[in-house]
Amino acid sequence: MGCDIHGYIETRRYSLKSETKWRLRNKFTLCPYWELGDCIETKFDCIKSFSDRNYLAFYMLAGVRDNGSFKVEPFSEPRGIPLNVNSYISSEVSEWGYDAHSHSYITLMELREYRSNYQKVINESISLNLKELEDEMSVYLNGELKEDNIRFVFWFDN
Repeated sequence: MGCDIHGYIETRRYSLKSETKWRLRNKFTLCPYWELGDCIETKFDCIKSFSDRNYLAFYMLAGVRDNGSFKVEPFSEPRGIPLNVNSYISSEVSEWGYDAHSHSYITLMELREYRSNYQKVINESISLNLKELEDEMSVYLNGELKEDNIRFVFWFDN
C-alpha cells in the first residue's frame, strides 16, 4: 500500500476588522457519477493540489517516507494544521481522522527559500521535485498577495 498526499492551496486576505481569513484556492469539479447517484458525499469533488505520488517530494516537505537514500534534509518536521485554516480544509482533516498523518503546511516564501538552498548545495534535479508545487502556488502572486500570504496545507495517508 502506498502513501498519498492531500494538499490544498490557501491565500490570506485581511478583512476590514483586521482579521486574517484564508481562502481555499483549489478548483472543484462535478462528480461524474452524481446523476447516477453514485457520488459518496457531494455533487462536487475538490481537485487537490500537488497530488502525484512522489516520495522524495513527500520527504522534502515533511520527512515522510524516508527510505534512507535521500540525501537532503526535510523542510521541517510536520507542523500540524494551522489554527486559522479554511473551514473546508478543517472539515476534510476531521473526516480523515486517524487515517491521516504528518499534517503540515509551507508558505510559498518558505518553499522558495528551501528549494534555492538545495539548488546551491546539491543540484537542480533534487530541487525540481518541488518545482511543480511552487509553480502551482505562484499563480496567485500579484500586487496584493505576497509569498508569505500563499500556503500549501497538506497531510498524508497510507
